[in-house]
Amino acid sequence: MKKDDFWPKYSLDIGRAIEVIKEFNNSVTISAPELLIWNLFRDDFNFKRERAACAVVLLDGLWKTQLFRHEEDFDRITNNIAECSRKIVANLAQLKKDDLKDYPEKVYRIAKEVFPIVLGRPSQRQNYSFTSKFFHWCAREHFPIMDNNARKAINRFQKRHNLKRGILVPSSVTDSTYIEDYKRWIYFYSALLNSLSPAQSQALLNADHASQCHDLRVSNTLLRVLDKVFYFVGKSRYNLFKE
Repeated sequence: MKKDDFWPKYSLDIGRAIEVIKEFNNSVTISAPELLIWNLFRDDFNFKRERAACAVVLLDGLWKTQLFRHEEDFDRITNNIAECSRKIVANLAQLKKDDLKDYPEKVYRIAKEVFPIVLGRPSQRQNYSFTSKFFHWCAREHFPIMDNNARKAINRFQKRHNLKRGILVPSSVTDSTYIEDYKRWIYFYSALLNSLSPAQSQALLNADHASQCHDLRVSNTLLRVLDKVFYFVGKSRYNLFKE
Protein backbone atom coordinates (compact mmCIF):
# COMPACT_ATOMS: atom_id res chain seq x y z
CA MET A 1 0.00 0.00 0.00
CA LYS A 2 1.31 3.41 -0.94
CA LYS A 3 2.08 5.80 1.90
CA ASP A 4 -0.26 8.42 0.43
CA ASP A 5 -3.19 6.02 0.79
CA PHE A 6 -3.08 6.62 4.53
CA TRP A 7 -3.68 10.39 4.16
CA PRO A 8 -7.14 10.89 2.69
CA LYS A 9 -8.67 14.33 3.03
CA TYR A 10 -11.46 14.26 5.60
CA SER A 11 -14.26 16.78 5.88
CA LEU A 12 -15.41 17.21 9.47
CA ASP A 13 -18.44 19.41 10.09
CA ILE A 14 -16.90 21.62 12.78
CA GLY A 15 -20.22 23.13 13.82
CA ARG A 16 -21.72 19.74 14.49
CA ALA A 17 -18.55 18.51 16.16
CA ILE A 18 -18.72 21.47 18.55
CA GLU A 19 -22.35 20.61 19.36
CA VAL A 20 -21.22 17.07 20.23
CA ILE A 21 -18.39 18.37 22.43
CA LYS A 22 -20.74 20.64 24.33
CA GLU A 23 -23.22 17.83 24.92
CA PHE A 24 -20.43 15.48 26.01
CA ASN A 25 -19.04 18.01 28.46
CA ASN A 26 -22.48 18.67 29.90
CA SER A 27 -22.25 15.40 31.86
CA VAL A 28 -20.48 15.77 35.21
CA THR A 29 -20.42 11.98 35.55
CA ILE A 30 -18.08 11.97 32.55
CA SER A 31 -16.09 15.08 33.47
CA ALA A 32 -15.37 14.18 37.10
CA PRO A 33 -13.61 10.86 36.34
CA GLU A 34 -11.60 12.55 33.61
CA LEU A 35 -10.34 15.18 36.05
CA LEU A 36 -9.24 12.50 38.54
CA ILE A 37 -7.34 10.60 35.86
CA TRP A 38 -5.81 13.79 34.47
CA ASN A 39 -4.59 14.80 37.92
CA LEU A 40 -2.77 11.48 38.29
CA PHE A 41 -1.14 11.56 34.87
CA ARG A 42 -0.60 15.25 34.16
CA ASP A 43 2.89 15.49 35.62
CA ASP A 44 5.80 13.52 34.23
CA PHE A 45 4.53 10.04 34.86
CA ASN A 46 6.82 7.70 36.76
CA PHE A 47 6.27 3.96 36.67
CA LYS A 48 7.15 2.96 40.20
CA ARG A 49 4.96 0.09 41.31
CA GLU A 50 2.84 2.06 43.76
CA ARG A 51 1.91 4.79 41.32
CA ALA A 52 1.46 2.29 38.49
CA ALA A 53 -0.99 0.39 40.69
CA CYS A 54 -2.94 3.58 41.39
CA ALA A 55 -3.09 4.33 37.66
CA VAL A 56 -4.27 0.83 36.76
CA VAL A 57 -6.98 0.72 39.43
CA LEU A 58 -8.17 4.29 38.86
CA LEU A 59 -8.28 4.05 35.07
CA ASP A 60 -10.10 0.72 35.12
CA GLY A 61 -12.58 1.78 37.77
CA LEU A 62 -13.44 5.18 36.32
CA TRP A 63 -13.32 4.33 32.62
CA LYS A 64 -14.77 0.82 32.94
CA THR A 65 -12.11 -1.05 30.98
CA GLN A 66 -13.32 -4.42 32.30
CA LEU A 67 -10.17 -5.52 34.13
CA PHE A 68 -12.40 -6.71 36.96
CA ARG A 69 -13.38 -9.65 34.75
CA HIS A 70 -9.83 -10.98 35.11
CA GLU A 71 -8.65 -9.93 38.56
CA GLU A 72 -5.22 -11.47 38.09
CA ASP A 73 -4.57 -8.87 35.39
CA PHE A 74 -4.37 -6.06 37.95
CA ASP A 75 -1.16 -7.39 39.48
CA ARG A 76 0.24 -8.66 36.18
CA ILE A 77 -0.20 -5.32 34.43
CA THR A 78 1.05 -3.30 37.41
CA ASN A 79 4.14 -5.49 37.75
CA ASN A 80 4.87 -5.38 34.02
CA ILE A 81 4.63 -1.59 33.92
CA ALA A 82 6.96 -1.24 36.92
CA GLU A 83 9.46 -3.81 35.66
CA CYS A 84 9.57 -2.31 32.17
CA SER A 85 9.48 1.32 33.29
CA ARG A 86 12.83 2.20 31.70
CA LYS A 87 11.72 0.77 28.36
CA ILE A 88 8.42 2.67 28.51
CA VAL A 89 10.05 5.97 29.47
CA ALA A 90 12.75 5.60 26.81
CA ASN A 91 10.21 4.95 24.08
CA LEU A 92 7.80 7.70 25.08
CA ALA A 93 10.70 10.17 25.32
CA GLN A 94 11.24 9.76 21.57
CA LEU A 95 7.86 11.30 20.78
CA LYS A 96 7.71 14.94 19.77
CA LYS A 97 4.62 17.17 19.86
CA ASP A 98 3.41 16.75 16.25
CA ASP A 99 4.56 13.19 15.59
CA LEU A 100 1.03 11.80 15.31
CA LYS A 101 0.22 14.35 12.62
CA ASP A 102 3.55 14.32 10.79
CA TYR A 103 5.14 10.93 11.52
CA PRO A 104 2.42 8.36 12.33
CA GLU A 105 4.77 5.54 11.40
CA LYS A 106 6.94 6.58 14.37
CA VAL A 107 3.95 6.50 16.75
CA TYR A 108 3.03 3.06 15.41
CA ARG A 109 6.59 1.79 15.88
CA ILE A 110 6.58 2.90 19.51
CA ALA A 111 3.12 1.42 20.09
CA LYS A 112 4.49 -1.93 18.91
CA GLU A 113 7.22 -1.64 21.53
CA VAL A 114 5.16 -0.61 24.55
CA PHE A 115 1.69 -2.11 24.04
CA PRO A 116 2.82 -5.73 24.60
CA ILE A 117 4.07 -4.74 28.07
CA VAL A 118 0.44 -4.41 29.12
CA LEU A 119 -1.23 -6.76 26.69
CA GLY A 120 1.11 -9.73 27.04
CA ARG A 121 1.39 -11.84 23.91
CA PRO A 122 1.51 -9.87 20.63
CA SER A 123 -1.73 -11.52 19.48
CA GLN A 124 -3.56 -10.93 22.77
CA ARG A 125 -6.62 -8.71 22.46
CA GLN A 126 -7.70 -8.87 26.09
CA ASN A 127 -7.22 -5.46 27.72
CA TYR A 128 -6.67 -3.76 24.35
CA SER A 129 -9.02 -0.91 25.34
CA PHE A 130 -7.28 -0.45 28.70
CA THR A 131 -3.86 -0.44 27.02
CA SER A 132 -4.79 2.29 24.55
CA LYS A 133 -6.30 4.40 27.34
CA PHE A 134 -3.31 3.95 29.62
CA PHE A 135 -0.83 5.01 26.96
CA HIS A 136 -3.09 7.84 25.81
CA TRP A 137 -2.84 9.38 29.27
CA CYS A 138 0.92 8.81 29.30
CA ALA A 139 1.29 10.58 25.92
CA ARG A 140 -1.94 12.45 25.28
CA GLU A 141 -0.93 13.92 21.91
CA HIS A 142 0.08 10.63 20.37
CA PHE A 143 -1.93 7.52 21.27
CA PRO A 144 -5.61 7.39 20.23
CA ILE A 145 -8.10 5.75 22.58
CA MET A 146 -9.54 2.54 21.16
CA ASP A 147 -13.19 2.27 22.14
CA ASN A 148 -16.02 0.33 20.53
CA ASN A 149 -18.31 3.37 20.41
CA ALA A 150 -15.65 5.44 18.67
CA ARG A 151 -14.88 2.47 16.40
CA LYS A 152 -18.44 2.43 15.04
CA ALA A 153 -18.44 6.18 14.44
CA ILE A 154 -15.03 6.23 12.75
CA ASN A 155 -15.97 3.29 10.52
CA ARG A 156 -19.14 5.10 9.37
CA PHE A 157 -17.22 8.38 8.96
CA GLN A 158 -14.56 6.75 6.78
CA LYS A 159 -17.13 4.91 4.67
CA ARG A 160 -18.83 8.21 3.92
CA HIS A 161 -15.47 9.32 2.53
CA ASN A 162 -15.29 6.21 0.31
CA LEU A 163 -12.07 4.91 1.83
CA LYS A 164 -10.51 1.66 0.67
CA ARG A 165 -11.23 -1.35 2.85
CA GLY A 166 -7.53 -1.91 3.58
CA ILE A 167 -7.22 1.28 5.64
CA LEU A 168 -10.69 1.45 7.22
CA VAL A 169 -10.93 1.15 10.98
CA PRO A 170 -13.05 -2.02 10.95
CA SER A 171 -16.33 -2.36 12.79
CA SER A 172 -14.79 -5.21 14.79
CA VAL A 173 -11.33 -6.71 15.31
CA THR A 174 -10.21 -10.31 15.65
CA ASP A 175 -8.01 -11.55 18.50
CA SER A 176 -4.96 -11.85 16.25
CA THR A 177 -4.87 -8.38 14.73
CA TYR A 178 -4.90 -5.83 17.55
CA ILE A 179 -1.63 -4.10 16.67
CA GLU A 180 -2.50 -3.91 12.97
CA ASP A 181 -5.91 -2.65 14.01
CA TYR A 182 -4.32 0.04 16.15
CA LYS A 183 -2.18 1.11 13.21
CA ARG A 184 -5.38 2.09 11.43
CA TRP A 185 -6.45 4.24 14.37
CA ILE A 186 -3.10 6.01 14.34
CA TYR A 187 -3.26 6.72 10.63
CA PHE A 188 -6.91 7.76 10.79
CA TYR A 189 -6.21 10.41 13.40
CA SER A 190 -3.05 11.49 11.58
CA ALA A 191 -5.04 12.08 8.40
CA LEU A 192 -7.83 13.83 10.31
CA LEU A 193 -5.37 16.15 12.06
CA ASN A 194 -3.87 17.00 8.68
CA SER A 195 -7.35 17.68 7.27
CA LEU A 196 -8.15 20.34 9.87
CA SER A 197 -7.07 23.94 9.40
CA PRO A 198 -5.38 25.72 12.33
CA ALA A 199 -8.58 27.74 12.82
CA GLN A 200 -10.73 24.60 12.93
CA SER A 201 -8.38 22.92 15.39
CA GLN A 202 -8.43 25.95 17.66
CA ALA A 203 -12.22 26.19 17.44
CA LEU A 204 -12.54 22.61 18.69
CA LEU A 205 -10.09 23.21 21.53
CA ASN A 206 -11.83 26.45 22.50
CA ALA A 207 -15.26 24.79 22.50
CA ASP A 208 -13.99 21.96 24.69
CA HIS A 209 -12.39 24.33 27.18
CA ALA A 210 -15.34 26.72 27.36
CA SER A 211 -18.02 24.04 27.72
CA GLN A 212 -16.41 22.14 30.60
CA CYS A 213 -17.65 22.78 34.11
CA HIS A 214 -15.17 25.28 35.56
CA ASP A 215 -14.40 23.22 38.67
CA LEU A 216 -13.87 20.05 36.60
CA ARG A 217 -11.91 21.61 33.74
CA VAL A 218 -9.13 19.60 32.09
CA SER A 219 -6.59 20.92 29.59
CA ASN A 220 -7.16 18.52 26.72
CA THR A 221 -5.16 17.82 23.61
CA LEU A 222 -6.81 18.03 20.20
CA LEU A 223 -6.57 14.24 19.97
CA ARG A 224 -8.64 13.88 23.15
CA VAL A 225 -11.21 16.40 21.92
CA LEU A 226 -11.62 14.48 18.66
CA ASP A 227 -11.91 11.26 20.63
CA LYS A 228 -14.80 12.79 22.58
CA VAL A 229 -16.55 13.55 19.30
CA PHE A 230 -16.30 10.03 17.88
CA TYR A 231 -17.03 8.33 21.20
CA PHE A 232 -20.23 10.33 21.65
CA VAL A 233 -21.29 9.94 18.01
CA GLY A 234 -20.78 6.18 18.22
CA LYS A 235 -22.68 5.98 21.49
CA SER A 236 -25.60 8.14 20.39
CA ARG A 237 -25.51 7.72 16.58
CA TYR A 238 -25.39 11.50 16.29
CA ASN A 239 -24.83 12.42 12.66
CA LEU A 240 -21.64 14.30 11.80
CA PHE A 241 -22.74 14.92 8.22
CA LYS A 242 -25.22 17.34 6.80
CA GLU A 243 -27.96 15.46 5.00
